[in-house]
Amino acid sequence: MGSSVSDCSCQEPTPNPSPEGSVRSFVSNRLRNMSYLDGITSNVKVLDQIRLNANKIGLDATDLELLEEVMIENQQCQKQAEIYLNILTGLMDARSSIVNNNLNLLFKRLTVISIVFMPLNLLTGFFGMSEFTALTERFGWWAPYTAFSAALMLIGALTYWIMMRVGPETR
Repeated sequence: MGSSVSDCSCQEPTPNPSPEGSVRSFVSNRLRNMSYLDGITSNVKVLDQIRLNANKIGLDATDLELLEEVMIENQQCQKQAEIYLNILTGLMDARSSIVNNNLNLLFKRLTVISIVFMPLNLLTGFFGMSEFTALTERFGWWAPYTAFSAALMLIGALTYWIMMRVGPETR
């Protein structure tokens, strides 16, 4: 009976020198330990049944004393496994929050980029048709297109500046 309690893997893991490796080994050790939590909980029920039926089984005082020690060890192992489960859950939640925050920052940047290019696409689509050339035939081709390109750059810079003033947290 005593050897099954020591097999519950509630002992501390050997430390890993690198920080990333230590977190990875911590998580993998704890995941392995969490698979024992159901077994430990089942052991509590079985050990309680053995204690209740000790007279029917024929256990003497030393066996009952050993059974009590095994039950105490099993309870300690169960509590430690629950603590590790809570720690692991907290670590996973923290990692999820960090990933979500990074993703939110990425989407903010992409939103700013799309807002900057939206009016440029609208103007380019409108003047990309033959209307712009028909309106500016008498000036030659290079002057209106140069002015149009400069106006697009100015509108893009102005939109970007407005976006940065309105939402400084996007930087």
